[in-house]
Amino acid sequence: MRGRGQSANDADPAHYVPAVYAQDVLKLLDTLQIPQAVFIGTSMGGLITLIIATLAPDRIAAAALNDIGPRIEVSGLARIGAYVGRGMPLESWEQARDAVRVLNAHAYPEREDMEFWETFVRRTFRQREDGKIEADYDPNIALAMTDPAETPPPDLTPLFEHIARKPLLSLRGEL
Repeated sequence: MRGRGQSANDADPAHYVPAVYAQDVLKLLDTLQIPQAVFIGTSMGGLITLIIATLAPDRIAAAALNDIGPRIEVSGLARIGAYVGRGMPLESWEQARDAVRVLNAHAYPEREDMEFWETFVRRTFRQREDGKIEADYDPNIALAMTDPAETPPPDLTPLFEHIARKPLLSLRGEL
């Protein structure tokens, strides 16, 4: 996705929204000449899949959605909004590991082994040219996010009605 990992950042932070990401995925499918695919999406990836099911339903053969439902929890959005785009560069991989562990301990309460957290941080952070460690996404992604207290998330039931016409696995769990 644009602005994440090795993808280029977007000059316009307003493009960091699921509807634009869905258009990016459709363009990728067109470029690769893939007429239809099975989609697996967690959270934002699930939102993107739901939008594709609405815009181009024939492109979806089946889908597995994880951690996304017709109702988006305000508490989850608030948690994400509390850290996205707010991190400062860290001095070492160890500091980044510890920060990621604190931020994500609620999702992995049984994980005490440092090897797990080392792997986690190496997949989600990057080292800059100056040696500092930062999250591996454009911090301007936060500019496209709305405050869920001011703008409640929409009801996604109509999007689910589109994707429910396809073979669908929907997963939701506490951890």
